[in-house]
Amino acid sequence: MLDVALRTKIYLEYLDAWLVQQRTLVNFKKRTVLPVLLQRQQLADALVGYMKLLGLDRVQKPVQDLTSYLAQAAAAPTDEPAQAQSQTEAPGASTAQRTADESDPAKADEPEEAR
Repeated sequence: MLDVALRTKIYLEYLDAWLVQQRTLVNFKKRTVLPVLLQRQQLADALVGYMKLLGLDRVQKPVQDLTSYLAQAAAAPTDEPAQAQSQTEAPGASTAQRTADESDPAKADEPEEAR
C-alpha cells in the first residue's frame, strides 16, 4: 500500500510540473479544461485515500519555547572528545596539510621544523 501511495505522489509531482509548463489548461474550441487536469485531481483524491488508509496524518512535534531551549542548551555538557582530539594535533597543522607537505618534492629537503 505504501509503494502505491509513493508512486501516486510521484505521478502527481510529475503532472504538476508538466501542467505548470503548459501555456493554457483550457481547450478554447470545446470550452473545457484539459482532461489531464481532471485525471490529476483523481490522482490527488486517491492519494488522500491512501494516506488515510495508512494512517499517516500529519502530527506536529511539540516545540519548546525559546527560554526553556536556551536553559537546556546552557545546562548541556560540552563536547570534550572533540577538544581532546584538537589538543593532540600540532597547532595549525592538519593531517591533510602534513600529507600534502610530505608529497611536495620542494619541501622534502626542508627539516620538519621549517615546514
